[in-house]
Amino acid sequence: MTITLNNIDWNAISAISTALGVLVALFLPIISQSRKNRKINRMVQNELRLNCALLDNAVQERNSTRNIEMIKQIESEIWESFHVQYSETTSPELFHHTNQSYINLIKLKNSVMNFESQYIISVKQFLDLQKMEEKVLNYIVEHIEHY
Repeated sequence: MTITLNNIDWNAISAISTALGVLVALFLPIISQSRKNRKINRMVQNELRLNCALLDNAVQERNSTRNIEMIKQIESEIWESFHVQYSETTSPELFHHTNQSYINLIKLKNSVMNFESQYIISVKQFLDLQKMEEKVLNYIVEHIEHY
């Protein structure tokens, strides 16, 4: 079997190539956006899990100095960078619960920073802080973990 240039149907090859090019042009942006959305969702959830682990360790810790140091490590950089994209890629319920979790974590961190800046933490304030930590952690576990 020999193939010569005269016997090749160049129109058919051209049509197939064009069709493949159009398919790639149509589906490549959809596929790349889907991957980007999954990556953002994973980054936000991982940051939230790390914050939950820090908060859980802080709740278990009864030394107020170490407790404060653990809470100060709570981060929300990824959330602050990608919360708009996250809202577009998840269900409204999941976004609401995640947003509330971050709001509570940030409030908790800010209250710890305020306590520390005053250098005064009474026993009552410390116990109130412990209760708030437990409430935030319970809220996150109840509303986020099942997603």
